[in-house]
Amino acid sequence: MLKAVCSGNIEELETCLAEGWDINSTCDYDERFNAASLAAHLDKLEVLHYLDLRGADLSSGAGKVGNTPLMTGMLNWNVRIIDYLTERGVDPMVKDKYGFTALRKA
Repeated sequence: MLKAVCSGNIEELETCLAEGWDINSTCDYDERFNAASLAAHLDKLEVLHYLDLRGADLSSGAGKVGNTPLMTGMLNWNVRIIDYLTERGVDPMVKDKYGFTALRKA
């Protein structure tokens, strides 16, 4: 799954989901990102949109820190991602494991 998100390979994402991968679970070796958070971090809007269409929870954080897609998008100032997520109605007040919101991290 990590490779599919990083490369933006939608077909490989479809294969992973068909094999039963949990769309909201962590997908990297350090357990810092779920697929949506990683796509937002890497500015992969097409992947993020695909994950949204497949039912990913765009307001939830995952991993050790609990960064949401909005948090990872804001950390890198990915304006396309931030716009997409706000248009989709994600909650900017969700807190990470340290009590910070996306607005506070910005």
